[in-house]
Amino acid sequence: MEKIAQIYTDMETDTPDHRWLSLEELIRRLPLKKSRVYYLVHTNRIPHHHIGRTLIFDYDEIIEWVRSDGKFRVSRQAS
Repeated sequence: MEKIAQIYTDMETDTPDHRWLSLEELIRRLPLKKSRVYYLVHTNRIPHHHIGRTLIFDYDEIIEWVRSDGKFRVSRQAS
């Protein structure tokens, strides 16, 4: 739990211009492997969006997801 709290603190103090995160930016901030993030996206367990085939993450939605300890399921995102 302490590690999650530290991640949340680090992300909250990040600069506000990081509204959208790429996959690479997300895995730099969270202790997740790229394959795990793809699995979470595939099973709709992490908030995500697509612009064409590009996968992006809304900073605010990720903050809420981290706060909830990843417990909630995300509704299917529009492509």
